[in-house]
Amino acid sequence: MNFNVLFIDDDAFMLKALIRTAKRLRPTWTFLGCEMPENWHKVGSTLPSLDMVICDYQMPSINGEQVLRQVMQACPAAVRVLLTGDSSEEIVTRASQFSHHIVGKPFSEQAIQEIFHCLERLQRLPFVKSSREQLGKLQGLPVLPDLVNQIRVILHNPEADLLEVASLLEHEPALSARLVPLANSAFMGFARPVTNIMEAVLRLGSKLIEAIVILHSVEREFSGKLPPDAHIQINEFAFKHAVLAKKLASYSSLTTTEQDMVFSAAIFSAIGRLIESVYACQEEHEYNANIHIQPGFLNSTLMSAYILTLWGHDEMLCEVLLWQDTPSPEGNSVEQLSFILFLTKQFLVAKTDEDINQLQDIIESPVLLAAWKRLTAEIPIGSVRAT
Repeated sequence: MNFNVLFIDDDAFMLKALIRTAKRLRPTWTFLGCEMPENWHKVGSTLPSLDMVICDYQMPSINGEQVLRQVMQACPAAVRVLLTGDSSEEIVTRASQFSHHIVGKPFSEQAIQEIFHCLERLQRLPFVKSSREQLGKLQGLPVLPDLVNQIRVILHNPEADLLEVASLLEHEPALSARLVPLANSAFMGFARPVTNIMEAVLRLGSKLIEAIVILHSVEREFSGKLPPDAHIQINEFAFKHAVLAKKLASYSSLTTTEQDMVFSAAIFSAIGRLIESVYACQEEHEYNANIHIQPGFLNSTLMSAYILTLWGHDEMLCEVLLWQDTPSPEGNSVEQLSFILFLTKQFLVAKTDEDINQLQDIIESPVLLAAWKRLTAEIPIGSVRAT
């Protein structure tokens, strides 16, 4: 699939360099440049649609924030990228109100490659046009701090050194206070207790660490924007769901990678719920949770899948998360894993044994059915219920 991308920069030399790099990376795409940012709309209107707009921040007549806010209103489905040499926390946090990505100056080919890949993956999500536009208008999307990005870079290295991650986390007491108890949880299947963050990181592994660190970061960003009880409730549901899903996957003899994927998907689902709850609490957004962004999907699930795709997470993980509210035929891997998420989420809100039996009746796989019976036999209904 080909895409239309508009570059906006008052520096003609920088504009040519950006377009030259872009054409080398995606020779079949259409790229336009605009040296006069106040005329971006006129230049962009020569294309059938705009799929991505990449705009410099510091410009004399109008800055990148003003331009991208205009883009948000005129072309809400377009991915918005801010190009800036200022990577201060203030700029990064502010940029979350109007852009999806920040690319540093001087730019690197790898950075451009990553945002192009993100655009391709977003287009593969099963969102209708109106959904893309509504999701594109989301403001205040969580911004991952430098610590989280450092940890992600380490964890995504095939030769990742978890001890290096542990040394970073040692300076984050709040995170350590969450990870160590989780590594000691008998419910997670661990018997011998660990006493420090080093042991906890080695025990939990890279995927679980990444999921927990990201959720912790998002929670911190939303602290104060939600009533404490609502914040705690969303957090507890996500962790209980993640642990149950991982356990059911384990009982179904799925691989460690698949177990970690359902754990991560359940954890990341909280991101959309947090955003949705913040919107519902803020009168200026006039958010109505009863109006579905796209029929067949929970709004919070769409938000989570959209944000994870923007952050460059594994494509299969995003699919598993996206389909977790739809009972599947248990065919391919995505359907199998999303069905495990569906079953365990419903288990958390079940009120009677009849509710459990109805879930059991829709399980077709003998292996999954045996795993489900084992899980429900050892965990009494309501013992891990989350509201």
